Amino acid sequence: QTPRILSIDGSTIRVAHPDTSRYTRTRVVSPLTAGGTTLTVADNNRFADDDWFIIGEIGNAKTEECDVNGAVTRGTAITITNSSKFDHEVDAPATRTFERGIKIYGAATDGGSGTLIASIDAITTPIIDAFNIQWNREYSEYTLITTDTTYSFYFAKFTDGTTDSSASDYVTS
Repeated sequence: QTPRILSIDGSTIRVAHPDTSRYTRTRVVSPLTAGGTTLTVADNNRFADDDWFIIGEIGNAKTEECDVNGAVTRGTAITITNSSKFDHEVDAPATRTFERGIKIYGAATDGGSGTLIASIDAITTPIIDAFNIQWNREYSEYTLITTDTTYSFYFAKFTDGTTDSSASDYVTS
C-alpha cells in the first residue's frame, strides 16, 4: 500500500495507517493473558512462521503487534515469538499485516529526490530507518527534530523492514 500523510502540524507528521480490511483476519476464541505466548484463534489458516499480525482493533490502547513463532499447523493455535504485553479478550481480532514501519523523507521540491530524515535514519531497532506503526492509535505520529524541519516537502513510505512501498504524495511543510 501507499501511505497517506494526514497532516503536518509544526514539526509533527501524522500518517494514516494502512487499510487492513482485506488482510487475513481471525478472532481470538480463548482469552490471552499478558505474558502469554500461545494464541487460540478461530482459524489460523494463511498465517505462517515469521508473519506479523496485530491483536486488537486499530486505535485501541491495548492493540499490539506480534509475530508468529514457528511453523503453523492448520487449526486454532498461533505461537507468538515474544510474550504479549496485554490481556486480549475473546473476539479480539488478529489481523495479519505487511506494513510494520514508516520512513519519512524530506525533499526540496515537489516530486524531487528525497532524503531519509536524519532522526529516523538514526533509528536502528526494531526496524532500521523507520519508526513503528502505532497500531494503538488512530494514526501514526512522528515529531521531527529541529535539523529535520528544513525541507519544503515531505513524503512517507511503509516498510516491512525489508521492502518499502511506493512513496506517498508530497506534502508541503
